[in-house]
Amino acid sequence: MRHLLRSAVLLSAGSGVLFGQFHLPGTGSKPDAPPAVPTPQKASKPPAPVAEPATAPGHFDYYVLSLAGQPGRVLVSGLAPRLNEGANPESCGTVKAASKRAMSLVEPLMPNEAAVQREWARHGSCTGLNALEYFNTLRFARSLVQIPVQVTSPDEDALPETPRLIEAQFVSANPGFPAGAFRAAGLEIEVCFDRQLKPQACPTGSK
Repeated sequence: MRHLLRSAVLLSAGSGVLFGQFHLPGTGSKPDAPPAVPTPQKASKPPAPVAEPATAPGHFDYYVLSLAGQPGRVLVSGLAPRLNEGANPESCGTVKAASKRAMSLVEPLMPNEAAVQREWARHGSCTGLNALEYFNTLRFARSLVQIPVQVTSPDEDALPETPRLIEAQFVSANPGFPAGAFRAAGLEIEVCFDRQLKPQACPTGSK
């Protein structure tokens, strides 16, 4: 009997030790163990920025034909491909000099051979056309524009005095063009065409 009582006491004492070591979250005086924090992984390196490719020849939205008025004469300064947004393309790579045959298409319209070659290198190279195609396009664009008699007058006093008056004269002389197709600065006049050489209004804010 004494042996059984002693065993029961030992069992109870042992059970108390075991229960005393067990802790239910949120029920005892001890704080709950913090949740396990995952080991942070090393952040992956962001991809290197991809450089913007240079403007490829033929990538543009519209043309601008530039004319320079002089008493008794109007010369073509150039035919430039333009973008609706972003920097306009210029000097798109190294090109061979335009041939005599190509230059002959526009020599009567431009100041001299040097101006023809500069225009081919600066703007023609960005159109995706060869020199013959480019200068034929330039010549055709020029043929579409009627020059007001006030601008071609040999009398300097007959020339319009302000860019707005020059634009108005061109609008009057070219009824098939939208009014916004002409943009003047001094005696310089720009005429805007789409890629198919249909007259269009010059985009607002473009240069």
